[in-house]
Amino acid sequence: MQIINHIPFAALGMGTAFTVLWGVADPVAAFAEVRTYTGVGVCTIGDIGTPAQAKNFAKEKALLNAREQAGVYLAAYTRTSGAKLAANEISAITNNITSVVGEVRYSTTPGEVNGQPVITYTATLSANVDTEGIKEWLKHDERDKSVIISQNEKSEADIRKNLEKVEDLNRQYNQTFSKQERERIRNEYNEVDNEFLAVQKLAEGNELYYKGDYDGAIRCFSEAIGLNTKYADAYNNRGTAYGKKGYSERALADHSQAIAIDPKHASAYYNRGNEHYDRKEYNLAIADHERALALEPGHIDALNNCGNAYQMLGDRKRAIAYYNKCLSLNPDYAKAYYNRGKAYYEEGEYDKAIADYNRALAINSNDEKTYIERGNAYSAKGESDRALADYSQALKINPNSALAYYNRGEEYQSQRGDLDRAIAEYDKAIAIDPNYANAYFNRGLAYGKKGDYNKALADAKKCLQLSPDDEDAKKLLMAVENAMRGQ
Repeated sequence: MQIINHIPFAALGMGTAFTVLWGVADPVAAFAEVRTYTGVGVCTIGDIGTPAQAKNFAKEKALLNAREQAGVYLAAYTRTSGAKLAANEISAITNNITSVVGEVRYSTTPGEVNGQPVITYTATLSANVDTEGIKEWLKHDERDKSVIISQNEKSEADIRKNLEKVEDLNRQYNQTFSKQERERIRNEYNEVDNEFLAVQKLAEGNELYYKGDYDGAIRCFSEAIGLNTKYADAYNNRGTAYGKKGYSERALADHSQAIAIDPKHASAYYNRGNEHYDRKEYNLAIADHERALALEPGHIDALNNCGNAYQMLGDRKRAIAYYNKCLSLNPDYAKAYYNRGKAYYEEGEYDKAIADYNRALAINSNDEKTYIERGNAYSAKGESDRALADYSQALKINPNSALAYYNRGEEYQSQRGDLDRAIAEYDKAIAIDPNYANAYFNRGLAYGKKGDYNKALADAKKCLQLSPDDEDAKKLLMAVENAMRGQ
């Protein structure tokens, strides 16, 4: 969610206002350590299944074993950073950045159960966890993190459930001597194996989604659907990946298909609500998030996103009420403080906004966007030094934040009248983002104030090239041209 803030300016005889978009840049933290873990998994079968099936089950158990070890390490490792990560975040990160290296090694041991011959397959593998991969987590926005956590929880639960089914069917098979019953169990075993292959494809797609390979994720989710046409999670996850690609209609269709298969699929309602939100269909977004909440009353992200939708509808009091509900469920829910702070900011209650940003930063001191928003609130209060300090802190976290440079330039220009410093900041913002229309506009405005009309003209034209409907840029262009004619 973004806030649109209007900052007044007076330049070249124009009494107008420029619309500034306060957005979110990607935080990047520095992590660099690789750990290798050995995972071991075992599967014992008789003639119920094939060696390939047994090896696959054993391999998955070995990977789960390695991930459990890696999760313990990552939980301790991330405590050394400024971010406070919840257990479900650690699990999502671990499962998405743990990669098998080299070949899986298999050994077999013959045995006997109830007088029936069986073979125990043992899989041993090495898996790397590169903490550099934590950067990928930090790059995801808050909504995406919620999606990834949900994907991870569902696929891991499905994998464990299927492995339990396999063990149970093995026990049933070895305890009966009825040919008819054994045939029934064997058929069920093959059905579970097919479901398991679909779950593995889903998990593979989740990993690709995490890494930003949405085409690869869509391919894997489609393969999962091919293996299990009633797999609601695969439709839901594919819909989310389509949404990332900008294929809104396909995304809505997949989320709706997931709901048709499973009318109690809270995540599908939540994700469909997100898609409606992106389409600016805020009332539809609220309706879907409310359905998700009816199914999962503690769905804190659905509560938060209802608040965001109401805020976009201009009903900030109702938005704040939803953020309050979030915080009653989880007092450490940083994004609710952040979003409530933005709502207070829009209401002109800058002290309340700053208090909420302070709470958010107490939970996560490495959140670049919160420093930027708190800087905006300080700027609105006329506390220029504090505003500049917050923009500078954001740049320490992310030196490539075009928005932080832009806001720092705006502070020098609007509050301090230091046009040269402002221009230098806009230069940096444009160097990072050459298509930053607002930065061209404000730099052109600063050049106009300095009387450097040629550069002002070039920036006004560039802004209009990037944003043809920008009325303020049209006014700036006209004012500069008039000023040049009057020279």
